[in-house]
Amino acid sequence: MKGEILPSQITLSDAELSARLGRCASASDADVELALKEISKVLTVRFVATRVKILENTEGEILLEGFSVTSQSLSRYFGSSRETFMFMITLGSELDRLIMKKRALSLADGFVYDAVASAIIEAACDALEKKICCGVSVKNRFSPGYADCPLSVQYDFARLLSADKHIGIKLLRSALMTPMKSVSAFIAIREGEK
Repeated sequence: MKGEILPSQITLSDAELSARLGRCASASDADVELALKEISKVLTVRFVATRVKILENTEGEILLEGFSVTSQSLSRYFGSSRETFMFMITLGSELDRLIMKKRALSLADGFVYDAVASAIIEAACDALEKKICCGVSVKNRFSPGYADCPLSVQYDFARLLSADKHIGIKLLRSALMTPMKSVSAFIAIREGEK
């Protein structure tokens, strides 16, 4: 499955904005409102997702359709789940360019734009989760790089989802993604769900 998340489907959280900015904040704050206005001109939220079987999960060794992962924390996260959604989502390279431009002109403005974009990608992940998990009981998202789950698992995501071809996500040697406002995650389906 691939597609776009429309701006009307994204609901920004004041709590997320506050956490990212390190102060009490909302979308109606003057600096946030200005950032949102400019970001909306370049924002394109695209995703690719699939549902895969968890073939084996024993003592930190997980075998999924297409690849395997060694991670105690991911193994605990999956628990008795037999399937998981996998997705990659991005806000696009135009937004990267806008943030870099703002940062070059003013570190303070660059910080605000970066923080607002981070809040947007989290809200976009929430919207995507609603879209792909409709009617299915799932666990909270779990991303490569969290706890002992290797960030290099993103190479498996990118390959399995053809992320470069479908949504333009590329991986650096460090396994970090570009565009920088991109996320990859598992969403485990609770045991017994169809």
